[in-house]
Amino acid sequence: MSVRDIFEKSFYLYKANFIKFIEIVLLVKAPYLFLTFIISRIITFFSFEVSSDSLTNLSPSTENVVMRISELVFTAFLSPILIAVMTIYISCLILDNSLKIKDTYSKIMNRFLPLLGTVFLTGTVISSGFILGFIFLGLNPQLTAFIFLIAPILAFVLWVWYCLVPQVVIIEGEGGIGAMKRSKYLISGFFKKAFILVVIIFLASSLISWLVLFAVNKILRYDDSLFSNNLSNIISIIIDPFRMAIVTLLYFDLRARKEGFDIKILSK
Repeated sequence: MSVRDIFEKSFYLYKANFIKFIEIVLLVKAPYLFLTFIISRIITFFSFEVSSDSLTNLSPSTENVVMRISELVFTAFLSPILIAVMTIYISCLILDNSLKIKDTYSKIMNRFLPLLGTVFLTGTVISSGFILGFIFLGLNPQLTAFIFLIAPILAFVLWVWYCLVPQVVIIEGEGGIGAMKRSKYLISGFFKKAFILVVIIFLASSLISWLVLFAVNKILRYDDSLFSNNLSNIISIIIDPFRMAIVTLLYFDLRARKEGFDIKILSK
């Protein structure tokens, strides 16, 4: 499939299974959002003096920081788990097999620990530039500035190379460094295609999210960071399944191109 084919097929699957896709995301993200909210409240309560003025003025900013940190955690660790679940569910859709959402999650349980460990390893490698920057923070300002300058570029490249790790772990049973090498192998020769479908689509969805937030704030004339974070999370719940479908179809497309892979073998 071309980039356009994958985009259109993903949109078709997304539109036809919208409610199911949202349910899949909510099963992971709803508890995560609730836990994040509770933690932010606890931190706010113990960080400042319990007075009406301090809580009114400082609570939103504290919760905003917690929300931002939690977004990084979700993107690095929970998002690949969702992609793995979406891989199984979309595979069944392509094969015209019916599968309940709870069964979809149960199918990844025997690969949950290898998936979690591989996701942690991959997330650490992708974030290595930023980690190195923080290590040199305050020691060498010039070197630190240079590291933080190239860290996003390095992160994007590594992200594209290892974007298929969840699919490799779940479908092929590979894990750790082996899964990372396998993902890079599948991407090799199709980096531009993968970059468009992974990074550009992500940036486009982020832009859409920002435009919606901007428009809502302007219309309601309401500028509150906590409100914006909550609205942003709602938008991501709606958009994320589409992006995950794209990555899943990219995986099957590259395997078909390089190895003549037939998805029907998954039903055997």
